[in-house]
Amino acid sequence: MFYRSLLAACCVFAPGVILLQSVHGQESTGKLPAPAAPQVKTLEEQAAYAIGLDLGEETLANAPDLSPEIIARGLIDAMKKAKPAIPAEQAQEAMSQYLAKKLGPGAEKNLKDGKEFLATNKAKQGVTTTESGLQYFVVKSGTGRTPKPTDVVRVHYNGMLIDGKVFDSTLGKDAAEIPVNRAIPGWTEALLKMKVGDKWRLYIPAQLAYGPQGPPGGPIPPFATLIFDIELLDIVQ
Repeated sequence: MFYRSLLAACCVFAPGVILLQSVHGQESTGKLPAPAAPQVKTLEEQAAYAIGLDLGEETLANAPDLSPEIIARGLIDAMKKAKPAIPAEQAQEAMSQYLAKKLGPGAEKNLKDGKEFLATNKAKQGVTTTESGLQYFVVKSGTGRTPKPTDVVRVHYNGMLIDGKVFDSTLGKDAAEIPVNRAIPGWTEALLKMKVGDKWRLYIPAQLAYGPQGPPGGPIPPFATLIFDIELLDIVQ
């Protein structure tokens, strides 16, 4: 059902949502008191309960070891717009570590190596780090206009892992045409800052790239930090 699909997508692709805030509960020293039995009489009450059932079943399938009480707390805090129990950055980090642990040592190593690489790279001259964690270095500055989220751009790019292994490239081929708002988050953020003629090197944390899952059948491992050289050639009319 829709809500099950939504929760699965949140668990895998969108750190920072309800389940992300819930992970904190695994370190709690005690359980929250059981909520009072709700009324389930009106249409709205029955619909609300149905949504809860779907969320619970999906969470049980994806993360059976997490505390239902803390998940409920995260859900209530989010829907009531209450102050989260932990900061968003801590929640995102907790979810990344939790998912990497579920995926195995390789994913945990990728996450750790990526964090260390970005921490070192951040201090290099000319590297800018944005609030989201994206890092970029301006290789060449252009003078054209900046794309909008709804634009399609023509680019040349070269994609690498942090060990230098190239996993995708348009070099020596035709340029690629990419919708700005359908690229991975790190690309979208960068393109919305670039001007036609710019050439940037991007350093993209896993959470702004493919997270716990690389592209289907592709060479990008779970929680890989990626490096892209991007040249913005044009905005497609």
